[in-house]
Amino acid sequence: EFRRVLFRSPGPAVWIPRPAHRHGSGSGRQGRRRVRGQAWYLDHGPVLVVAVVLALAVGPWLAVFGGNPTGFIRFGRDFVQSTHPPPHALIQYRTGYDGQYFWAQARDPLLLHDRTVADLAQARFRLQRVAYPALASLLAGGMEPALPWTLLAINVVAVLVMTEAFARYARRHGWSPWWALGVGLLPGFMVATIGDMSDVLATSTLLAGLMMWQSRRY
Repeated sequence: EFRRVLFRSPGPAVWIPRPAHRHGSGSGRQGRRRVRGQAWYLDHGPVLVVAVVLALAVGPWLAVFGGNPTGFIRFGRDFVQSTHPPPHALIQYRTGYDGQYFWAQARDPLLLHDRTVADLAQARFRLQRVAYPALASLLAGGMEPALPWTLLAINVVAVLVMTEAFARYARRHGWSPWWALGVGLLPGFMVATIGDMSDVLATSTLLAGLMMWQSRRY
C-alpha cells in the first residue's frame, strides 16, 4: 500500500509514492502493548485475586445476616447496656466480640460524652485504638446508620490497598508481585474483616510505614 507525498521544490510539484508504514512498526507496537499488559497483570493480578476471595468471604455472611451489616459487629446480649446497638441490630451472641466496642467508640470517637467513657470502663484499654472507630465515624459523616457499613468497608479497602502496595513494592525490588498474596490472604485479616476489628488498619499502616522507611520516602 502506498500514499503520495508532496515535496516542495523550485519547479513544479512532484508526487512521489512511498510505503505508508515502515516494516516492523506494527509488531513493535504489539510488543509494547504486550509488555504493558504483562506489567498490568503483575501489578494488579494479586489484588484482583484477593478481591475475589474477600467477596467470597464477606458475601455469604452478608446473605446470612439478611443484608444487615450489624451482623459483622457481633453484638453480645450481655453488653447491650454499654454498647448501645442500633434498633435494627442483629444480636445473636451472648458475649459478642471486639467489633461491638469499636461500634460504641465510633458513635463518640472524641469521647466528648462522659457516658461513653463510663460505658467502656470495663474495657478501657480499647480506648487506645482510636484510629479505626474515628475513621469509620468520619467516613459515615456522623450518621450512625452508616457506621456498620464504614466499619466493614475500611477493612476491605485496607486489605486491598495493602495487597496492591506490596505487589508494587515487590516488583520494584525484583521479587514476584504474587508474594503479595501472602499479605492479602492472611487468615487473620479475613477474620478481622468479617468481625469489624482494628487489626487490618493497624497492620496496613505499620506495613506502609516500613515500606516508606525502607524506600526512604518519609
